[in-house]
Amino acid sequence: MQNPARYWIDVVLDANRRDFSSADGKTKAKAEQGGPTLSSRALAIAALAMHDAYFSVLAATPGPGLDITWLPGLVPNPPLAATNDLAMAAAAAATVTALRGLYKSDAQSAAFDKAIMDYQTTVAPINTDAMAWGITVANKVLDARKSDLNYVQPTHNASTDKLRHRNDPFHPEQTLHGQLWGSCKSFAVPRQNLDAPPVWFGAAAPNAGFYATEVADVQNKGALTGHTRNAKETVAGIFWAYDGTDKLGTPPRLYCQIAFKILDAMAMTNPAVQARDYVRLFALMGAAMGDSGIQAWYWKYHYDLWRPVIGIREADACIGPGATVGGAVMNAVPDWAPLGAPDTNFKDRFTPPFPAYPSGHATFGTAAFQVLRRYFEHRGFKANPGNTEKDTIAFDFMSEEYDGHHHDADGSLRPGIIRHFDSLWDATVENSISRVFLGVHWRFDGITRKGPGNASVHAAMGVDKPGNLGNIGGVKLGRRIANNLMNNGLKSPP
Repeated sequence: MQNPARYWIDVVLDANRRDFSSADGKTKAKAEQGGPTLSSRALAIAALAMHDAYFSVLAATPGPGLDITWLPGLVPNPPLAATNDLAMAAAAAATVTALRGLYKSDAQSAAFDKAIMDYQTTVAPINTDAMAWGITVANKVLDARKSDLNYVQPTHNASTDKLRHRNDPFHPEQTLHGQLWGSCKSFAVPRQNLDAPPVWFGAAAPNAGFYATEVADVQNKGALTGHTRNAKETVAGIFWAYDGTDKLGTPPRLYCQIAFKILDAMAMTNPAVQARDYVRLFALMGAAMGDSGIQAWYWKYHYDLWRPVIGIREADACIGPGATVGGAVMNAVPDWAPLGAPDTNFKDRFTPPFPAYPSGHATFGTAAFQVLRRYFEHRGFKANPGNTEKDTIAFDFMSEEYDGHHHDADGSLRPGIIRHFDSLWDATVENSISRVFLGVHWRFDGITRKGPGNASVHAAMGVDKPGNLGNIGGVKLGRRIANNLMNNGLKSPP
C-alpha cells in the first residue's frame, strides 16, 4: 500500500467525489454535503480529525504552527505508545468516524467499510485502544462543529435592486446558497477584511472606467457565442471548474489533488518527507479552505453583487426588475449568455446560485496554494521567495475535467490534457481568471493589479507576482487567510 496517510487523504477526497456522483448516470445526485460551503466544511472536519488523532498519539511538534493539535487538551491523554504505526491507526479510525458522521448514504457507508477493511488487510489490524482513541477524537471534532448546521437554511429571497445578485435567468429554479454561512464560527482564522468591489453606474461615477473595462472583459471572454476567448482560455475555464458536478465534486478536492501530487513527487526524492507531512498539510489546507468558505460567503452576502449573467443583460438603469425611469443607452446586452460553469456529464451549463464578489473559487484555491507554499518553505523543501515574489514550485497536472473520461454539455467526450505550471502563483492566477472565461465572474471578483497609489486596477493579463496584487478580490482574501493561519498556528477558536 502507498503511504497510509496518503491513502486516508484519498478516502476523504473520494467521499467528496462520490457525494456528487449520479447513481444511474441519468439522475443528478443530491449531495449530502452540497455546494462549496458544506463540502469544504466536510473536508476540514475529516482532515482535522485525522490530524488530531495522529498528533495526539505521536505527541511531536508537526510544524509549522504553534500547537500539536487543533482541539486543546488531547495531549497527553491517549493510552498509546508514541509510535507512527499507532498514531496512523488512530488517524484511520478518526477519519472513518468523521466521514460516517458526515455522509450517511448506503454507497458512502459501503465505501468506508471497504476502506477500513483494505487498510487492516494491507497495513495492519487496528489496535483496539487506537481505534477507541480515534473514535473519541473524531466525535470531539464533529461536536465542535455541530453549530455550523444552524446556518444552512436560506432566510430571504434575492433582491431586485440594481447591482444585486439574482438567480441565473437560464435556471430560474435556483435557490440562494449559503446566505447565513458567513456567521459560522471559524476553524482557525478570524474574519479578514475585504474592500468593497469597484462597481458604479454612470460615466461620472468613481471608477466607472474600471467597471466598464471589467464588463467588456467578461462580456467578450466569457460569452457562449460571439466570444473572443481562444482555445487555451476555454480549456483553462473548464480545467479548474469542479463545480459540484457528477463524479468530480467541488474545487477543494481539486486543490488537494494538486497539492498531494506535488508532495508525492517530492517524497520520491526527499526522505525528509514523512507521513506526518501529509497529515499536517492536509489539516492546514482543510482549515484554510473551511475558513475560506465561511469568509468568502460572509462577504458575498455582505456586498451581494450581481453576476455577469445579470449585470451584462441589465447594465442600463431602465432594464430589469429594479429599473428606474430613464432612456436606455444600450450598454446592456439583454440576450447575452455565458459559456457557464460546466455541469460535467450532464447536458447543461449554469451560473452558481450565490453572489459574485468575492470569488469562492479564487479564495479556496489561493488559500490552499499559499498554505502549500508556506509549508514547503517552513520544512525546507523549497527556498523562500518572500511574500512579494512568486514561488518556483512547478508541476504538471491532469484535471479530471480533462482526463478523457468525462463529457461536455454537448455530449462530447473531453480529451485527456496534461498541463504544466511554472509555479503555484501561476496556477493561483489562472484558477481565478478561469471563471471569467466561463462568464460566471467579473475578473475583480478574484484578482486585480496594484495601480498608482496602491489602487486596484484591471488585471488584463493576470498578475505576474504577488507583490503586484491589488487589494480586492478572492485572491487577496485567500492569501490573508493562509498567511494568518501559517503565522499564528492551527488553533480551534474558543
